[in-house]
Amino acid sequence: MRLLLVLSLMLNPSHALVGTAELDAEPERFDDREVTIRGEIIGDYGYRADDIWIQINDDTYADTPLLERGEPSGTNTGIGVRLPTGTVDEAWGPPGGYRVRGPIVEVTGVFHHADPERGGDTYVDATAVRLIEPARPIAVPGADPVLLAMAAFMVILGGVLWARARWRKLNPEA
Repeated sequence: MRLLLVLSLMLNPSHALVGTAELDAEPERFDDREVTIRGEIIGDYGYRADDIWIQINDDTYADTPLLERGEPSGTNTGIGVRLPTGTVDEAWGPPGGYRVRGPIVEVTGVFHHADPERGGDTYVDATAVRLIEPARPIAVPGADPVLLAMAAFMVILGGVLWARARWRKLNPEA
């Protein structure tokens, strides 16, 4: 299946990128037509029997996450994508979340608006996918978790030593 996707990507001419805002604004224009979208995989990989569902966000946070940007810049925008089983490679890394900027991918596929066969879902049925950049950790500003754990240990140790000294003071015969 992966070979089919790679061949499809090589044989198909490059399609102009379409943003999810454009798909939302004019869904009838793109319905049942091939589109190419680029963005960050977020949330989770939804493995099913014959396919994998992902969410691709193409908002301003895809390339520069909020924690690196420093200030909010608009809202999250994205679309669901259905991929054939075997498409996702472990080298892509985990989907994006609080401490991870997910893989950036370019997906070509057929856009379906309010597809009656899928309960009215709007999504892209992928025919080709290309990894642009794998997932990477996001540096979270603030305290280092190791330092926090060490500080907590010191506080607990101090409490235990204080309680022991207090017990000995109250029970000198023991």
